[in-house]
Amino acid sequence: MRYYRGYVATKGKKSIDKFKGVPDEELRTLEEAKKLDSYGGVLAPDIVLLDFDKPEDSAIAYDIIPSLGLRCRISHSSRGYHFLFR
Repeated sequence: MRYYRGYVATKGKKSIDKFKGVPDEELRTLEEAKKLDSYGGVLAPDIVLLDFDKPEDSAIAYDIIPSLGLRCRISHSSRGYHFLFR
């Protein structure tokens, strides 16, 4: 299951690489992105990402989402959690 089309270089939370209208094969690979100081993923078209930066909000979502029987990928970020839904 592919969650990201590819990856871009970032500064802060802003992309410094173009990605709109760019074919997937022209985006950076994860291996290339990991060599950068900062990078972000470009979501695949059928993916929705919920990003909670406050730990207390993340904890609430972490409890609610599974209790509703929703299936998603959960990953821990430096500030909280990312919930990726197809």
